[in-house]
Amino acid sequence: MLDLHGYQHLAPLVKAVITHENGRNTYPDSLIDDGLLRAGVQPPGRAVVSRAADRAKTTVAVAAGGTAVVGAALDGLQQLAPALPAVQQIAALPPVILVVIGAVAVTGLVAWLVLRKR
Repeated sequence: MLDLHGYQHLAPLVKAVITHENGRNTYPDSLIDDGLLRAGVQPPGRAVVSRAADRAKTTVAVAAGGTAVVGAALDGLQQLAPALPAVQQIAALPPVILVVIGAVAVTGLVAWLVLRKR
């Protein structure tokens, strides 16, 4: 009997399906193991990572990237401040307010892009 929840039976089945569909299996074992791991099937010697943990890692990466972008924007504003009085007023705002404004702008842009594709 096949155990479709166990690595011992599922990995060879996945490889056979790939070979059947593609005519050959061009995927490395590490990629198949990673796919099975994401599906909750634990290859020998690897831990199953939950989707929540994957989302948390993604959130941290996005937040780090967002922080870098905000920092660069603040640096740019401070360099432009002497040239334009309006920029001076914006640059004088507390960084928290600038981060909130940036987050709202990015959220709006992402929502617009998603809705535009529909």
